[in-house]
Amino acid sequence: MTGVLAVTSRPQPPRVAERRKPYRGEERRAAILRALEDLLQQRSLEEIGVADISEAAGVKRNTFYFYFANKAVAVAALLSELFGEMFAGAIPFVEHDSDPADSVRIAIDNTVAAWHKHHLLYHAVLDASHSDAAVREFWNKWLSQFIEPVAATIDSERKAGRARPGPNSLSLASALISMNVTFLDSVGRSGFTAEAAEEARQTLFHVWFSALYS
Repeated sequence: MTGVLAVTSRPQPPRVAERRKPYRGEERRAAILRALEDLLQQRSLEEIGVADISEAAGVKRNTFYFYFANKAVAVAALLSELFGEMFAGAIPFVEHDSDPADSVRIAIDNTVAAWHKHHLLYHAVLDASHSDAAVREFWNKWLSQFIEPVAATIDSERKAGRARPGPNSLSLASALISMNVTFLDSVGRSGFTAEAAEEARQTLFHVWFSALYS
């Protein structure tokens, strides 16, 4: 439910024996992404140039292009990392391994926590999607990958008799995910205080649980 809820597979944490020091190239790529996220919290993507990102990351301009074809591709990489961060909290819901109320609550808590942590980045990406076709295409594609897993979970819960009958699962999943994005974006722009985050958790839980199980 991750800005949205859903995942496509269970993440596999590396075994201790497999852990290693990051290669220099990995460190440079990570530095570029950290610099981009920091800059996006200060100004819009339109106002940020590749030279700005490179300078903030402490790398040369051609190093940026070694890892990313353009700013939109770098934004896509940032969002992909956020997807992984949101992954774990949705596992109880998509794998039906806990009480429905608990699984929905865990997924919502994880969604709100992730949005709270990165809300400035989400705002910047959403704003950029209005004027940058490449960012808009990736954002829409990124959201769409959540819809089918959530819809499949809804169908499975209905078949098991836990979830109530209702509208087409794909349409319902799409509507709920879109609601998460719109609502959390609004909360973030109004000030993501601890009180606002708690109210958002309670509101989204009520809507999701009522839509699926009430």
